[in-house]
Amino acid sequence: MAEKKTGNDSADFTKFGAEALKKFQNFKMPGVDSKQMANSHRKNMETLATAQKSIMEAGRALAQAQTQFARQTMEDGAGYMRNMMSAGGDMQAKMDAHTKSVNEAMKNTLAHGQEITGALNKSSEKFTKIVQGRLHECAEEAHKMGKTATKK
Repeated sequence: MAEKKTGNDSADFTKFGAEALKKFQNFKMPGVDSKQMANSHRKNMETLATAQKSIMEAGRALAQAQTQFARQTMEDGAGYMRNMMSAGGDMQAKMDAHTKSVNEAMKNTLAHGQEITGALNKSSEKFTKIVQGRLHECAEEAHKMGKTATKK
C-alpha cells in the first residue's frame, strides 16, 4: 500500500537529511574531517528545504492569482453581456458595446499575464539565489577541506 503524503514534503526531506547525517557521522576516512562533511551535508539539506519552501509558496500564490483572475473574468463577462444587451436598440450600438468589452477583456488578460510572468520570474530568481549561494559555500568548504587534507 502506498504511503499517504502529508502535504509537508519539506519536513520529510529534512527528516531524511537528518537520518543520513546520523549515519554519516560515524564515517571515517584518512585526511577527511567527517564532522565538517556532515555539517556541510546538513547545510545542503537545509538549503534544499528552504528552496522547496520558496517554490511551494510561489505555487500557492500563483494558484490564488489564477483563481481570482478566473472569478473576475466571469464577473466581467456577465457585465459585458449586460452592457451589450442594454445598449440601444440597433445592432451597431450592440456591436460597439461588444467591441469595447472585448478590448477591455484583452487588456485585463495581458495585464494578468504580465503579472504572473513577473511573479514567476521573481520566484525563479529567489530559488536560484538560494541554491547558488549554497553552491558557492560548498565550493569554499571543499577548497578548505582539500587544503586541510593535504596538510595531514
